[in-house]
Amino acid sequence: GTSYDSCTTEGRTDGYRWCGTTEDYDRDKKYGFCPETAMSTVGGNSEGAPCVFPFTFLGNK
Repeated sequence: GTSYDSCTTEGRTDGYRWCGTTEDYDRDKKYGFCPETAMSTVGGNSEGAPCVFPFTFLGNK
């Protein structure tokens, strides 16, 4: 997969920025959406867990 050091819109068509909340999104499928400020995430399936950088994501739908 591709390693990301920040929030990304990769793999989405709605423009929302997201991040993995474990180091391996492909394995764990845990993510959250990135607000402009704050370290915690909103939405997603990680209940506000912070982003983990870098995280790995294949980058294809």
